[in-house]
Amino acid sequence: MSLVGGALVGLAIPVFGQNQSQEADPHEQLFAPADEMRTCLFREDQPEIPADGLIFHSSTLGNNPQEGIYQEEMERLLRIEIRNVADAVADATTKHRELARLFPSYSRYYEIALEDDPGTWNGNDFVNYKKVIAFHFDVDGKMSCIVLDAERRSIYMETAWTRKLMRLYLPENIQSIELHTFRHNYQTRNRLDEAAAEVQLEALRMVYLDLRSALYRMDMQIAAFYDRRNQLNSWQVDLD
Repeated sequence: MSLVGGALVGLAIPVFGQNQSQEADPHEQLFAPADEMRTCLFREDQPEIPADGLIFHSSTLGNNPQEGIYQEEMERLLRIEIRNVADAVADATTKHRELARLFPSYSRYYEIALEDDPGTWNGNDFVNYKKVIAFHFDVDGKMSCIVLDAERRSIYMETAWTRKLMRLYLPENIQSIELHTFRHNYQTRNRLDEAAAEVQLEALRMVYLDLRSALYRMDMQIAAFYDRRNQLNSWQVDLD
């Protein structure tokens, strides 16, 4: 289960000066995930969101009355982090509209390699590591799902690998992120809302940072497009 296939590692800059009338309709060449695991497979398993916007199970916070103030604070922090992720999703959606105008093939699906380390030490093991974020959009340009896909694989031991996927189903299921984990001998699938509140906070903050990192990379790709466009034909007017 490699993470190599289909990841956007560099900046895809179109060739200027081509006869657009001879090219196929870009909407017939839409990018799509090369790996089924980077698709939104289990939306039907997502829970209904309560009216107050938070999901709490009996095992999430416990029932110790002496922890009442602590529980209230955890609820407050969770609401903040969920709102932060929702804001980051909105910003990424807006930025994607501009990107899709320049690169129509990304209008329904867009991947970014957030990290790609071919060799690093992880404790006493030498591993390679890759993290990809994948965005899915509907026909109206609204973001419908985000998949975070990370894999760490030992270079010297074939069976020493772990792949972790987090699927964020939009627009409402931010707290109930799907957690899908693979190792060489098993796989497991859970939801974030079933974890302890402290784990939920950690995950939501990580998702927020990854979304901001993806937004920066979208900006860089857009800037590279205009930089390339602005240099077009410059060599023809340089008469020195």
